[in-house]
Amino acid sequence: MGQQSPPSTKPAYEFIDREVARQYNVGTRIGRGCYGIVFQAKRKEEVPGKPSEVAIKKVLYAFRNATDAQRTYREVFYLQKLVGHENIVTLHDVLVSRDDKHLYLFLDLLDSDLQRA
Repeated sequence: MGQQSPPSTKPAYEFIDREVARQYNVGTRIGRGCYGIVFQAKRKEEVPGKPSEVAIKKVLYAFRNATDAQRTYREVFYLQKLVGHENIVTLHDVLVSRDDKHLYLFLDLLDSDLQRA
């Protein structure tokens, strides 16, 4: 029997899923809040109509319970409905983590955030 690799000792907020890392060079952490963490990232290959640099918001344990799942759903729903509004960040893509626990939101990369404004 082959040996299994030991479980990752990294906290969930530091781990980036393989699919995200395959498409993006994930850079520094640029923000952190109650529900997640935000990284600066650059797309590895150009995709027409998609920005080369994005902010990746990893929503931690997005589906842990009904309340968290509903909050996550609302955020994605409103970002999709308000696309194109000059005061709302654009949601470019959504990806569920491989273990179905976390959600990645690919957003416009801005120069600042509300805490700095």
